[in-house]
Amino acid sequence: MCLPAVYHKIALTATALGKSRKAKFARKKAESFDPAYKSDYLDLAMLHFRRKNYDKALLALAKGEQNFLALFIKALIYTGKKQFDLARRIGEKLLNRPELLEEEKAYLTAFIGSCLIEEKDFENALACFEKAVFYCPDNPVYYQEAGVCARELGDLEKSQKLLRKSLRIAGEWIGSAHAHLTLAEIYQAQGKKALAQVEYEI
Repeated sequence: MCLPAVYHKIALTATALGKSRKAKFARKKAESFDPAYKSDYLDLAMLHFRRKNYDKALLALAKGEQNFLALFIKALIYTGKKQFDLARRIGEKLLNRPELLEEEKAYLTAFIGSCLIEEKDFENALACFEKAVFYCPDNPVYYQEAGVCARELGDLEKSQKLLRKSLRIAGEWIGSAHAHLTLAEIYQAQGKKALAQVEYEI
């Protein structure tokens, strides 16, 4: 392992233990051996993010390379800070990159949709999840979230269709409980108590 990487590991360990002075010393050592060595800041940002130290995570990211992963982590940090408009804008910026795979386009589109849900913009959120379905039609989460958005918009028929599609794809996926619950609430609102009870019990 090269010296910058060694000091990088020391810095991460010191940060995890709360020894900020030692961590700062180790990061400076890593940079003194290799001025271009910046990958440690990405790991440091992730460490702070997992600990919900969002401001420290943003500071670490600002010192590192501004690559795709760093920008996406920044978007995640903003969701942690409940600044969903900023997170969404980063997602939209990343989605414009030409080299993305279909699965990556689907994930980013769904991420934008999730931010829009938090902003209570269910119409545009629904459009995002429908586009995610287009990119990746085998992911039950995208159908489920589209169904939730359709319910919020009052289109119960469309919501039921999307949620049932999600359940058909999901199989035994534990996350499908949300789809069952949403269907139960729809049936309850429609006065279909027997159907609602079935969904509640699944």
